[in-house]
Amino acid sequence: MSASRKAVVVTAAGSGIGRAAAELFAVHDDPERAADLTRRIPLGRWAEPREQAGVIWFLASPAASYITGEVIVSDGGLSASNGLFLPPAPAP
Repeated sequence: MSASRKAVVVTAAGSGIGRAAAELFAVHDDPERAADLTRRIPLGRWAEPREQAGVIWFLASPAASYITGEVIVSDGGLSASNGLFLPPAPAP
């Protein structure tokens, strides 16, 4: 008697603050709010849709065939900093 095993691959892409979300929620309509949110991102900028799509492309590719049970976060370091505000920039 032989038993076959079926592999279940479960992965997810966790995106951070991207331009698409910013436009959807009209964040750029409030420059002060946009600046406050941008300060939280260690890379200092919002993700481009192509950058977030790259993670999804990778997870769907054969290169990720041995990855399961993982969330790959593409957020410019936001989660690594716990989303805390960085110190304010020095006054000019």
